[in-house]
Amino acid sequence: MYLRLLEKTEDAIYKEIKSILDEEKVNLEDKKSTLVAEIEELDNRKDWINWVGHYGADMSKKFEDVTTELLTGIVDSIIVHPSYGFNRDEVKKQLGHRMIVNFKQPIVGDSIEYHTDNKSDGYNVVDGKKKIKLGSLEILKGGRGKSAKKKQGI
Repeated sequence: MYLRLLEKTEDAIYKEIKSILDEEKVNLEDKKSTLVAEIEELDNRKDWINWVGHYGADMSKKFEDVTTELLTGIVDSIIVHPSYGFNRDEVKKQLGHRMIVNFKQPIVGDSIEYHTDNKSDGYNVVDGKKKIKLGSLEILKGGRGKSAKKKQGI
């Protein structure tokens, strides 16, 4: 650029050099973003390994008393959308909610495949999905419900 400002290079040569340098810049920026994404993924795996090390001893007991810290190690985000439909009067109303739970690791439907029938020969972990979509959760309509009516003999 300085050579261009000092008018010590021709326009055609300057444009070609600039084009090559711009292309190299784009390539390096792409490589940088790829490496940053890989570092973030490795950091996420490290957090997951730390979480498993902390909570993995006896998971069934841990989920009897769920804490925020326990969930933040597993759940990345929960997205809630309204679910609409027509009520008995054919009026469109919100009838419930649909939820999408995004996990930090692909644990939905994951599994283990053993190398041989002898489990001590090792295994491979088959990744699942990071997302689960929960169907419509209905909004309670109120009232006493069936069990209250049964108790009163109605």
